[in-house]
Amino acid sequence: MAPESMINTEYSPQVDIWALGCTIYELITGTPLWEDTDGDDVLEKIEFEEPKF
Repeated sequence: MAPESMINTEYSPQVDIWALGCTIYELITGTPLWEDTDGDDVLEKIEFEEPKF
């Protein structure tokens, strides 16, 4: 889920493309770009950390 949809900010088609890219990455590799057990921690990682490929 894109951070914009979780923090109630403006939403655009680019958000859907971003989410699709994350989903495709996880389907191909079997691991998410940002991993944690707590949704708030994942949101923080998405906002402040680069993905680890």
